[in-house]
Amino acid sequence: MDVNGDPLRNNLHKSIQEGLDGMEEFSHKCWGSEPSRTHARGSGPIDGGYKSSELEILNISMLNFVDSPGDHRSLLLDVSTRSMLGEHLNMICRPVSRRLVMSQRDSVKRYNRIVKEHCSIHRIQERLDAIDKMTKYCGYPSPKWLEKMILTLYAQMTEVRRYAEKKCRKIHTPISEFSPTISMWYDRIHVYLQLIRLKEGKTKRSEIYLS
Repeated sequence: MDVNGDPLRNNLHKSIQEGLDGMEEFSHKCWGSEPSRTHARGSGPIDGGYKSSELEILNISMLNFVDSPGDHRSLLLDVSTRSMLGEHLNMICRPVSRRLVMSQRDSVKRYNRIVKEHCSIHRIQERLDAIDKMTKYCGYPSPKWLEKMILTLYAQMTEVRRYAEKKCRKIHTPISEFSPTISMWYDRIHVYLQLIRLKEGKTKRSEIYLS
């Protein structure tokens, strides 16, 4: 931070030395034998870095003026994950992609087919028409039994859509982590397979361009 003065002799550093806030100055550790100027038009350090005693800084580097974004020299810090986030971290889970994607035409067709089949099995349209007639007959406010019927039908329609999305496409999650090299060879293999299918007359040239 810009303290407009020597970071080891200003009022902020004095209060730190008195132990009022539990902070310590660490930027001076990368000065070397002599204090470095931290402003382009200055003759000495006027920027300081302050941290709590719990934070563990493994490495620190001060950039020159050319590589810094402003007229002050920037600091690069290497902070340990143990001191920043703690020792007992939760496992980061990779989010699973959606099975229903509009660009996947076959998945969309399969989704619509499953939804229509299960709506027919559970007579969704007939029950919607019946509820519509009963709401018009009972008026507002609707009785409790009719509200429960509406919510039950709505929940069942949601379950039908979720089931259809679950069954419309299979997602094969790789065992290994993402690798640019593996991804390159994976795409190359599928390009060769598509060329073979084109040579055998099993696909059209436009389908290769679209994929």
